[in-house]
Amino acid sequence: MWFQRFFRKHKIHFLLVLIAIFIWLHVKTDMTYEETFPVDVVSSNTNPEYVVTNHFTKSIPVLFEGTGKNLIALRNTGITILVDFQQTSRNEFVAHLQLNNIKISPPIVNIVPRSFVEKDTLHFSLEQLRYRKVPVVPRIYIKPGPGFTLVGKLSLVPAELTISGPASKIKQIKSVRTDTLSFLDAAQDIAGTVKILDPFSGQVVCSVRMVQYSVNIQQLGERLMQDIPVQIINVPKNVKVSVIPSTISLKITGGVDVLSGITREDVLVYIDYQRYNQALQNALPAMIKIPDNISYSDVYPSHFQIRVESN
Repeated sequence: MWFQRFFRKHKIHFLLVLIAIFIWLHVKTDMTYEETFPVDVVSSNTNPEYVVTNHFTKSIPVLFEGTGKNLIALRNTGITILVDFQQTSRNEFVAHLQLNNIKISPPIVNIVPRSFVEKDTLHFSLEQLRYRKVPVVPRIYIKPGPGFTLVGKLSLVPAELTISGPASKIKQIKSVRTDTLSFLDAAQDIAGTVKILDPFSGQVVCSVRMVQYSVNIQQLGERLMQDIPVQIINVPKNVKVSVIPSTISLKITGGVDVLSGITREDVLVYIDYQRYNQALQNALPAMIKIPDNISYSDVYPSHFQIRVESN
């Protein structure tokens, strides 16, 4: 090929050019230059009873001087400046930055920080740190599919958490909320994790960032319950009463697993004698208490007569 013939003919020239470039780079990188680098602000001797409330610069530009080689190496190191909070006042602290507080890790010789490019002071607003335990309010919306029902309430673990931050912010927070989730046409149990929303954009810290949620979805069923005894409460000691009829029937509706465990003893039906007017001999409706997570309908009969006999 023509390129191979050209290279063999002029390879000595290529070698001389490469040597010249190497010498030029060596000379240039040994020369002294100035370059600006970002320096991360790191706090020290912070008072654990106080917290910074204002948004301050987390990184400041600093002008460094050094050889070209060392400045190139500086790009791959960590550069920090310490801010000492030991002399803080109650509400405000002004940090006067010092070049001799700049640290380079790993260290590089012959690198000198020359000046702060923009400013050499940082202003901090301080406030007492407070803690509070608050409930988690879920924003999880579940709509069971046709023929299914939600059994019980949505479960969150943990149901409450601890928040910490400036006292003025903490006293405003009564609860924290989750991210929004929606489940439509649910036909089986639902479980997962959801994020806690950040109140006050980072000024308040939550003890956990995620919570677990779960909910029980069951197939919807119904069941007819008959011959449930009707009781009478608040009867005076000198009065003997009976209720006519003495039993009631109703239909209960709920998750099939829940319904399978319900017996007549789990359904409380009663009439309050104090509501009975003997002169009017009025018929009274029964009060019905059923277990959680089910509903009832088709109550028969709806009213009952009270027969009173004095002892």
